[in-house]
Amino acid sequence: MRPLGALAMGSGRPSSRRPGSTAPLVLLAAILMGSDCEEPVLAVPPHSTEIDLIDPGPHQQDTRSQPTGGQDWNGRDPFVYVQMTSPVTLSGGVSREVDNGQSVEDICIVLSGGTPHLFGGGKTDSFGLFAQSIVPATYDLVIAPGCLTGNEASRLVERIVLQPGSNAGPMEWSLPEAHQVDGQISDTSGSPIVGGVVTVYRSNSPDLPLGVATTSSADGSFVLMVPEGTYDLVISSPADGSVPIPPIRIRNQALPLELQGLRLSVEYPVLPIRTVRGALLQATGDGPIQGRVRLEGWIPSAPGESDFNGGLFRAEFETEADGTWSIEVPRGSYTATAYPRIGNRDLDVARTSFDVSETASQVDVDLRFPDSRLGVVTVLSPTGNPRAGSSLSLRSTLPPHYAYQATTGADGSWAGLLPAGNYIVDAIPPPQPETGQKEYARATEVLDLTEGDSSEDIVLRRSDLFDGFVYTVDQVGVGSIRVLMVDPDTGDLWDEVVTNTGEYAGYFQGILPR
Repeated sequence: MRPLGALAMGSGRPSSRRPGSTAPLVLLAAILMGSDCEEPVLAVPPHSTEIDLIDPGPHQQDTRSQPTGGQDWNGRDPFVYVQMTSPVTLSGGVSREVDNGQSVEDICIVLSGGTPHLFGGGKTDSFGLFAQSIVPATYDLVIAPGCLTGNEASRLVERIVLQPGSNAGPMEWSLPEAHQVDGQISDTSGSPIVGGVVTVYRSNSPDLPLGVATTSSADGSFVLMVPEGTYDLVISSPADGSVPIPPIRIRNQALPLELQGLRLSVEYPVLPIRTVRGALLQATGDGPIQGRVRLEGWIPSAPGESDFNGGLFRAEFETEADGTWSIEVPRGSYTATAYPRIGNRDLDVARTSFDVSETASQVDVDLRFPDSRLGVVTVLSPTGNPRAGSSLSLRSTLPPHYAYQATTGADGSWAGLLPAGNYIVDAIPPPQPETGQKEYARATEVLDLTEGDSSEDIVLRRSDLFDGFVYTVDQVGVGSIRVLMVDPDTGDLWDEVVTNTGEYAGYFQGILPR
């Protein structure tokens, strides 16, 4: 079969005719069928498939990633044409309400759309101007002078709707003046809390990023720069739990403070702190084993401290090279979960619960990894014959969502050790050695290893070739686009391919189950 070229007769060059018109359809059919142009009789049932297009480019400015919705193929027409949505241009300029000498260059413009595929943005130039080509959709537009790194407050401009075929702008965006807020974190005894993380959210939209965060210094002080408004402040430990404090949220705090020089003071109750030590061991007691520990617990309210009603404590950290670990935590009830190093499938996840009381000077917690389960996957043809060389993709449905790749042997089977849980197994049969085409479509089953060792047979279905062409509104084929063909009812992935580049850019051939 000759690849799709959308060629003019005898020219060897791309045709200027619209791919969706009748003439190119006949021509492309001729390319596939041969020179006699005799239309074959295909015993192929109709298909409906959802096609998603993903542009793997680093900027994705000219052709955006996009879901294209359902595509119908009647089993006879040789091609399905998929047009990528033509991008539109959003432009604007950023200024500051008060000219305080701060630059308007390199301010991040963040566009977040309604689907995981739609995301974009860029930075302003030296004049504060911005222009971005992006697929038409509804976006939340955020202006982030500090690029959400914690240095300067971002501003949600608005939810904007970009219509197909219509550029938006130029728009004008203004950043309000930021004011300094000084604060202090300490406990009720007056001792400073060092290294506490202070994160700021808008009270009326706590889920949207403000982009302001800081850490308390050696004397417990911190400094924030925020526009005038009402905010929620969350004070918490770093992610590794190195500061033994629970998160506290101060709600609806008007900032800056009304009186000049007034400091924002945050007081923690004095909580008993104890050392928890442990090691990661195998079920037999051998070890220790290097891994990662996640600690989650509830810190109850302290007697006489009515302003503290209890809080969660979370930390996650790597063990030492010898598998040992140590952390200081307030008294409370905890669950420790240990994960082996990535790639060590001989060990399952270890988990245990323990209490840290006021009377205990130290708590020892050893985490023992239970043995993994034996999983067996066999890939069979529709007639029951083993399919050697089939690629397997195994994905755990439970955190930390392990993923493994494997290949079936001569008997069509693969066997291996896996942590307990359910695994979604995709079987991708090898192509026929004579033609290079796939006789069977990929199939998916669930391997259940929650109760013990288990096996699963995956029976393949015969496949049909699905030819397609991805092009822009200018009728130009688009190469290097990842094409996902998905079951429109279940969401199962039927096939994943990349469009051609070069002379036959935009052409792809996928596999659909019959």
